Amino acid sequence: AEGRWVRITPGFLLTMAVMFWLDEGVGLLGWGVLACVVHELGHLLVGAALGGRPRWLSLSAVGLELNMEYPAGLSYGRELAVALAGPAVNLLLLPLGRQFPLFATLSLCLAQFGNYLLAGVSFGLGLFNLMPVLPLDGGRALWCVLSALFGAQTGERAADGAAGVLVGLLAGIGAAAAVSYANFTL
Repeated sequence: AEGRWVRITPGFLLTMAVMFWLDEGVGLLGWGVLACVVHELGHLLVGAALGGRPRWLSLSAVGLELNMEYPAGLSYGRELAVALAGPAVNLLLLPLGRQFPLFATLSLCLAQFGNYLLAGVSFGLGLFNLMPVLPLDGGRALWCVLSALFGAQTGERAADGAAGVLVGLLAGIGAAAAVSYANFTL
């Protein structure tokens, strides 16, 4: 419903139930949720530093989406900074642990439990989000750069084309792996 800050879709609940069921005994789900929260906090902090305020957070079958409102809008460069903030936090989680208190606390928790799952899951989430496919952060970043260089319409067409090529490649690799290994879950 409109006006609510957090929106949770039935698809999100179903996805979480399936992931909880599949995760039994593995223990990745909690670390994955924490990596997603850290990712969105990166967007939130940079967005707030640029004058934005959160409008809503959507939890859907495909993940979390934070929508920010900016009084004067954002330049392509500033939107690029917001888009890359989430993956940057994911990718830099452990190396920054020695220098910044928030990351030091997370690193200490990891070391105490002898578990580096958060680092691995966070790193994987950061890399995944850098794929140049909209609405992922990499797609937004590509759109910002291309739009700044060639205009919004050309940037959008080029970003859509890059996404199509990447999705085609990934589908082809998946199909080849499924046939080669006779395992369609790949």
